[in-house]
Amino acid sequence: MPIVSLGTGLEIRVNSQDAQRVHRALGRIPIEVIDASFKRALKRATTKAGVEASKGIRSIYAIKAGRVKEAMKTRPSGPYSVTLTFSSVRPTLGGFNPRQGSKGVSVTVKKGQRKLIRGAFMPGGRLAQNRYGGLPAARGAYVGGSFVPSKARLPITPLKTISVPVMLKQEAVIEPVMQATQEALRTTLEREVNFRLAKLA
Repeated sequence: MPIVSLGTGLEIRVNSQDAQRVHRALGRIPIEVIDASFKRALKRATTKAGVEASKGIRSIYAIKAGRVKEAMKTRPSGPYSVTLTFSSVRPTLGGFNPRQGSKGVSVTVKKGQRKLIRGAFMPGGRLAQNRYGGLPAARGAYVGGSFVPSKARLPITPLKTISVPVMLKQEAVIEPVMQATQEALRTTLEREVNFRLAKLA
């Protein structure tokens, strides 16, 4: 059976036993044609994984499709496997509809949930705009991935939210993605194999 697994990235692969069975069944077809069938199935499944991952993430989080796409990268990880990796860079809060209030800045990271970040502010003035890009910021710094606020005037640090991989690993997101990807891999591979067999008849 084709396999979809989640590790450091979303890996899509056909296991070697499946490959051997197809090779035996289609022994009269040149090896490069059989390999092309696997590659087409993997390509289709990888495309489906990317589309479903973006759709699933954006159904819960107020992140733009472009940001999700920027975080994704595809690389071959074996003869019959492809890994769809997701950048762990955490996006800043500028793209999550920030609003300055008297007590801080509020943002919408999850759809329908506006959260107040007390003590945060939108740096003003030309210098601040150039330095911080108008992003929500606060006095303090990130230490070991967590923001540590400070009462000192500096440093001022743009605030970030969770990374795309963390969004993806939410059960409500990853389960449908893995199911849709596995189904795309299975049906495409089956269609390719049947097509090759029909040509032999």
